Amino acid sequence: MTFQHQQVLSLEGYCIAHIPNSIKDLKLLRYINLSRTLIESLPESISSLFNLQFLLLRTCHRLQKLPSNMRNLLNLHHLDIGGSFITEMPSGMNRLKFLQTLSDFIVGRGIGSGLKDLKNLTFLCGKLCISRLENANDSWDAREASLCDKKGLEELSLGWGSPFHSKNEVLKK
Repeated sequence: MTFQHQQVLSLEGYCIAHIPNSIKDLKLLRYINLSRTLIESLPESISSLFNLQFLLLRTCHRLQKLPSNMRNLLNLHHLDIGGSFITEMPSGMNRLKFLQTLSDFIVGRGIGSGLKDLKNLTFLCGKLCISRLENANDSWDAREASLCDKKGLEELSLGWGSPFHSKNEVLKK
C-alpha cells in the first residue's frame, strides 16, 4: 500500500512520540493533525511539504520547538500550537503570508523571532495569543507588528512570562 497521494494525516490523540523524517515523502499532504499526541519535536523534513495548509499541534504538552525551516511552508493557512510548551517561534515566520489562523505567537530572545514577524501576516483572523512579551526589544517592535491592520483579529491576548503561568491581558475587538 502506498501513501504518496495522501492529502490528510490525522493522528490526533494517538500515543505517538515521534514523526519520521520520511513524512517528507507525502508531498501532497495538505492537512496534518497531531493534536493531543506525545510528540516532543517535529522533523525538519516537515518543512518541505509545500502543499501543507493545516498544521494542528494543539495540546502537545511535550512539544517545545517548531522546525527551524517553518518559513518554507509558504502555503500554510492554519497553525495551531495552543497548549504546547514552545519557547519561541522559529525565524522567518513573516514569510507565511497566507496564515489565517495562528493560535499563539511566542516572542523569542533571538533575532528573527520578534513581534515584527507579525507585520506581513495580514490575513490573521480569530484569536491570537502573544506571549513572552518581556522578550520584545522595545515598543518599536510592537508598532512594527502592525496589529491594528489585522482587521480579522477578534481577540488578542497579551502575556508576559510563560503562556501557562502568567496573567494575560485580553483585548477584544
